[in-house]
Amino acid sequence: MATASGEGILMIEDARLDSGATDNDPTAVWLREAKAGDSSAFEKIIVLYQRQVLTTSLRLLGDLKDAQDASQEVFLRLYKYLHRFEDGREFPPWLYRVTVNVCRDLQRRRQRTATLSLDDLVESGEMREPASSTDLEAELGLA
Repeated sequence: MATASGEGILMIEDARLDSGATDNDPTAVWLREAKAGDSSAFEKIIVLYQRQVLTTSLRLLGDLKDAQDASQEVFLRLYKYLHRFEDGREFPPWLYRVTVNVCRDLQRRRQRTATLSLDDLVESGEMREPASSTDLEAELGLA
């Protein structure tokens, strides 16, 4: 409640600053609402930050399709771990950290699946049977 002296107004403003919400920072309000279960508030966060996340992901991964996959995963993780975000903290650094971590995870996953054995390539028909060393020596005229 506001008093004639204006002390009530200061108390309200202090409470808004403590919770990270200000009139100049709609993200803080949306974060608080999203944490309370408001899906439209989370959607506003996505719309506001999707370009930044995609650009960062593209810079880190170098491939648009991978960057799009990473961006989607970033917002899924944000939704899952939003309850861990502390009111009053800056959101962009936290979002950047999540984006970097998702990109690193994606790179690790892709590197693991990118290594194929020669046997797998032969079985799939992508490669003929590899030559033995005696076949190579004979072909090069060293035998």
